[in-house]
Amino acid sequence: MIDHPATTSAVERVARVLAAWRLSLNAGGVDPSASPEVEAEWPNRIEQAMAVLRVLREPDAAMAAVGDVAVWSRMVEAAIASEEPPAVAPPTPEVRDAGDPSHDGPWSRRDQAMDESFPASDPAPLNPGVD
Repeated sequence: MIDHPATTSAVERVARVLAAWRLSLNAGGVDPSASPEVEAEWPNRIEQAMAVLRVLREPDAAMAAVGDVAVWSRMVEAAIASEEPPAVAPPTPEVRDAGDPSHDGPWSRRDQAMDESFPASDPAPLNPGVD
């Protein structure tokens, strides 16, 4: 019986198994010593590992017969949550020209500073060559 937690995440361990299964002779692959390849490959298997864990959130009848279904589900959910990527910040709103009818609100100092920081957006001079 295992009485201590693993030192790597469940997702990493599943991803490593998936990578090794394809590469290692011990797991049906062709390489007798695939350790360097597995080390390089397992990060590419994280999404597959997450899919495996999502399937395992609900234990089957044999698993439920010997353990606590609610505890199992919480443990698997915790493993999934620990590997979920952080939420991506929403994009910065586009700064629009004050003359643009779609500009929402008055032209602020910040808008002006932003506009001045992009000289390439200024219109061409009316009389090129005349300063």
